Amino acid sequence: MISLRKRPGRQQSAPLYFPGKYASLLLLLAALFTACSNASEIPNIQLPAAEKFNTEVNVGRMILFGPFTSNSGSLHHIDTDEFIQYGLREEQINFDNVSRLRDKAGKKSFLYQTPHSYVDGVELFTALPHANCYAIFSVNSPVDQDIAFLLGSDDGMKIWVNQQLCFRVNDARSMQRNTDIFVVHLKKGPNFVLLKCNNGGGYWAFYLNMSRIDYAAEFYQHKFGYDFLEHCLLGANDSLKINLNPCFTPLRDSTTLQVFSPAGKEMLSTKLPRGSNWQIPLHHLDKGSYKCKILVPGDTLSEIFMIGNYHDMYDADSVKLSAGRPDGDFLVNTQTLFSRFRYLESFGTRYGCDDQLYRKIAITLFDIAGIVNDAGFSNKPGRHLRGYISKVDGGTENYMVYVPGSYRKNVPIPLVMVIPWVSQRVPFIQSPHVAYLDKIDALTRLADKFGYAILWPAARIFERYNLNPVVSTSIFEAMKKVSEDYAIDQHRVYLYGVCSGGMFAMLLANRFPEYFAAIGVEGPELNYTKSKTLLDPSSDLFRFPTEWVKENNLLQTINNYQHIPLYIGHAPADHKSDYAISKTIYNQAKAQGFNIILDSVGNITKTPNLDLYPDALILRKMFSFFKDKVTTAPLSINFSTFQLKYNRAYWMTIDQIDTLHALANIQATFHSNNLLKITTKNILQYSIDLTQLPGLQRNKKLLVITNNDTAYFNIAPQADALHLSIGKQQQPGLLEKNHDVEGPVNDIFKDNFLLVSGDAGTKEERLVNQMMVNKFIQNWQENNLNTCPVKTAAVVNKGDIARSNLILIGNPATNSFIKRLAPKLPLKIDANSLDIGSRHIDGNSLGYTLIYPNPLNPKKYILLLGSNNSSIAHMAPDLQYTGWYDYEVKNLISEAVLKKGYFDKGWK
Repeated sequence: MISLRKRPGRQQSAPLYFPGKYASLLLLLAALFTACSNASEIPNIQLPAAEKFNTEVNVGRMILFGPFTSNSGSLHHIDTDEFIQYGLREEQINFDNVSRLRDKAGKKSFLYQTPHSYVDGVELFTALPHANCYAIFSVNSPVDQDIAFLLGSDDGMKIWVNQQLCFRVNDARSMQRNTDIFVVHLKKGPNFVLLKCNNGGGYWAFYLNMSRIDYAAEFYQHKFGYDFLEHCLLGANDSLKINLNPCFTPLRDSTTLQVFSPAGKEMLSTKLPRGSNWQIPLHHLDKGSYKCKILVPGDTLSEIFMIGNYHDMYDADSVKLSAGRPDGDFLVNTQTLFSRFRYLESFGTRYGCDDQLYRKIAITLFDIAGIVNDAGFSNKPGRHLRGYISKVDGGTENYMVYVPGSYRKNVPIPLVMVIPWVSQRVPFIQSPHVAYLDKIDALTRLADKFGYAILWPAARIFERYNLNPVVSTSIFEAMKKVSEDYAIDQHRVYLYGVCSGGMFAMLLANRFPEYFAAIGVEGPELNYTKSKTLLDPSSDLFRFPTEWVKENNLLQTINNYQHIPLYIGHAPADHKSDYAISKTIYNQAKAQGFNIILDSVGNITKTPNLDLYPDALILRKMFSFFKDKVTTAPLSINFSTFQLKYNRAYWMTIDQIDTLHALANIQATFHSNNLLKITTKNILQYSIDLTQLPGLQRNKKLLVITNNDTAYFNIAPQADALHLSIGKQQQPGLLEKNHDVEGPVNDIFKDNFLLVSGDAGTKEERLVNQMMVNKFIQNWQENNLNTCPVKTAAVVNKGDIARSNLILIGNPATNSFIKRLAPKLPLKIDANSLDIGSRHIDGNSLGYTLIYPNPLNPKKYILLLGSNNSSIAHMAPDLQYTGWYDYEVKNLISEAVLKKGYFDKGWK
């Protein structure tokens, strides 16, 4: 609760009589008391002793003055001295005159203790434009020392310490954690601090933390370490100007500057004198891009710069790389970098260039120049934008990878996968995931320290929540590609995600537990697990059907984290991601004895207006948590699933479920005497991967006890799996739902697909069919920023049938491939009705969407999109997001859904 308190008024008391000999003593005591009360009424922040000063100290208690408003309409109001009206100036305020100032300020002065880690000006004063407020507090230091002030404000701020102005910023900006860090000298004992915050308009807030300088350098250098060069675009005669944040200069007793070419050749190495600003002549360097490194004890800063006209550099290198008509990986990767450069160039043309944009251009040109010097892509340390041809639609998918300089190709390196959050529908090379240099720098610096590689997959995650199989396919494709180029330790792959990226990371590990050694997430947004009654109807999460939420709700399958250590950083005051869900996961996992940590992150606040999340601190904790975590084949497994597409954990696979859409669970424990005890729920068939079963003795019989039924098996030396059935088995049908073909509709996009257009019918019917094909392609491009392969029905061949899921547009009258399959399909089409199995629907304008195993290759799908009226187009947009059913029938006139549902286990 916020505490707003006026100073209590002084009350008149009855006069007291004292003998004259005590009068002078009483006057002296009164004077001393008045001086002490003036100092004691100022909230005091006590800094811990040096050996205990190992974290941040928040300023939460203070005297506030304000608000002071103006009609000037100028942001320069930050320099208006509001205390002049009280006969004082800002730089004069100290311990001795605060009481007088408060008396004169009256109701504009009050004691305050924030319930947050910041001061919310809107909450206190409303969103007053062009207004100021002040805060006064004391910092008691145990010794004379320099410390770091870490602050953020919305908007401008000024700070005086012991009547000396030591900081000023006059920007219209949002408040983020540690936007500014600077050094302050404190004397031993109390130090007087006056802080001023200005609001230009809109949100209004500030906060201030204090720490040791080496602490600030350790955890917040990433905010300044990637842009220490004053300019990264230099002329031929320009010097390299280096400006380190003064907060970090006391650590720079031994500082070395190195400059490298894109080929990795050292072009310059020199010792820098003690300080924070240097100018280095570069006359001996040719035009081109270079990497500058600053080596300090325990750390390395790195930044790319360019000499000369960057357009000329790009033109020359792109010509070299385009010669000889490159193809394959070389073409994909060079075109990725060319596209990135052209995007940055056009962005600068539209919105103007600044140092941030020049840095991104320099990074891209350095990557391009590296390919010019070495045409290969494998085993190259550094940060690279790359691509591959996706098996899903044949389009280019991009990713970013960072590999530390310590990497050696014969030594497998751990991999951290950064799962993207929901952001914008733009190509990956234009997305925030490659644009946020400070976040990227924080991750790469930790990668250098811990010896991890980092992968940022695009994952086909854009502006909508996509929790379907195409996402995991994309992630595993990127992981496979990086593993081809680098020696990745497959037993030390870790997942990291923020907000919705944290949700995707947790869901991925829950579905595929054997692939990941540990997970670290920040504020995972798991709101999709809530009841619809608790969700905003306008939310993208509201569209998930209740049945789908049940089957994909990781709260129902927390046991799948049994062997995956999990670190959740989540503040209770996270206004976007519900902390209570993370707490539920923690409580359930902890009760089962799992390795899980729930870090409340100092109870910081995270709202749409401000984000005080300590990214670097949490990242360091997570990377430390990952250390030495390894995936191994466990002796016991407790695995649950609703869906056969997610049916494997380590050496155990669920092959058949008894009741569809109900939870299936298998618990297995392997004992040293070749005894395997298994209990199951809602499972008809399962299999054991004998190649992964730890401690299996193949020269002895394997005793398997399943739900108290005992069976002995002789294990052949070459046997790789054991398949078992439970209970009385029914005669299997020709088609069964299984891991490969289970539905629903959006499952078709987990693998490569081919769009099959019609090739028959009247001219009008052919035009309608082509319209449907075009609309499907357009919609796919809008959602995936890729095209998709198309063939007419007449030219679909055996290879297409063997390797692709087929999306068939039209009906038997307009598509010869559908006509070929019609006798074997559950869909019967009449001019006035449709039959799907035993389901009958009347109507002469019915559109259908139906997924089914391909009768010519039951391991692959067909998806039927058509109608019983060939003159009306049936549009089924966004199927990868909305196809949570096996079949759906619509009235094409009213767009009403007439029938929707699932086939049974036998696709009936």
